[in-house]
Amino acid sequence: MTIHTHQSHPDIIKRLNRARGHLSSVTQMIEDGRHCLDIAQQLHAVEKAIQQAKRTLVLDHIDHCLDEALDT
Repeated sequence: MTIHTHQSHPDIIKRLNRARGHLSSVTQMIEDGRHCLDIAQQLHAVEKAIQQAKRTLVLDHIDHCLDEALDT
């Protein structure tokens, strides 16, 4: 298996770690009985962080992986 490492990977990892932190907060908020609107706001932050990580990954794939395929 070929290892694919790109410049965007640290940014993707940062975004996913941010999502993990927000998700842990959501779990704790639910356990603590926090208000639904507060929980929904944190869930939205999780979704946005994952969405941005996915977007970065897809754009990176288009920029690099497809270019490599065309060069072969």
